[in-house]
Amino acid sequence: MSIYQRIQDLAKQKKLTVRDIERALNYANGSLRKWKDNANSQKLVEVANYLGVSTDYLLGRDASPSKGKDKGANVVD
Repeated sequence: MSIYQRIQDLAKQKKLTVRDIERALNYANGSLRKWKDNANSQKLVEVANYLGVSTDYLLGRDASPSKGKDKGANVVD
């Protein structure tokens, strides 16, 4: 499943359209559709945060959409 397909599925689950996500994040109309071929890493992080999932899920590296602490991530206070 592509990044764009995962975004579409998550949008449906949250009763949103892809355009709703683009508007909320101030992206140009159709910009997420371009992710079928290539994704901007900063925007990928923004979309994952907006949808409440991990970037690994959007990239297909994790089967679970739940957002957990990244493996190996250190939090510095």
